[in-house]
Amino acid sequence: KPTAATLNLAKELAERAGLSVRALSDIERGISRAPYRATLDRLASALDLDAGRRAILHRARHGPEGRLPTPTFGALPVPLSSFIGRGHELGQLRTRLESARLLTLVGVGGVGKSRLALQVAAMVESEYPDGVAFVELASIDEAELILHLLTRALDIPEPPGRAVVDVLIETLRSQRVLVILDNCEHLIEACAQLVSRLLQVCSVVHVLANHRETLAVLGEVTWRVAGL
Repeated sequence: KPTAATLNLAKELAERAGLSVRALSDIERGISRAPYRATLDRLASALDLDAGRRAILHRARHGPEGRLPTPTFGALPVPLSSFIGRGHELGQLRTRLESARLLTLVGVGGVGKSRLALQVAAMVESEYPDGVAFVELASIDEAELILHLLTRALDIPEPPGRAVVDVLIETLRSQRVLVILDNCEHLIEACAQLVSRLLQVCSVVHVLANHRETLAVLGEVTWRVAGL
């Protein structure tokens, strides 16, 4: 049985990592077998791990045989709620995404943009043989972290001494990938710059974004999400 001191330490670590005590406990006990990379990064920062120990932590996520329980390249997060309604919208959004390389879902907070984006992505996932990358931005406030989250979502190594954006562009230049940028509003300028660069150089990359306003990038198609 955990002691009071152990529980206090767990609570302090969870607060530093921005996690709930339950989420931390699930990772520790192996109940959460494939935590998101961003979750492990926050935990590594809270523990002040060096690069080597961070790598060990990430390898542990792959299990004892080095295999992820989900596909290495871009597994979508499992929705926490069932999808209700918007069936007509799904068909139209799928068609829009086929013809537009940047589709942005806009609308007020809490209207269901993220859930709708996930459902669209699940519908078209098989059409992107090189992967689907879901990048959740609500929990970060530094623009430079966007690139790192995206490379990790796509399992792209970051060689030392090279700019991350150059590595990303080089890797995706000829790959058919769907990038989902979830909750962009507080990092809109950085997201717009990254998306613009991707669309200009990587000819078969598509982007599905959602936030309260448009990215204002050339070629952007917007879809306003109304309440049910």
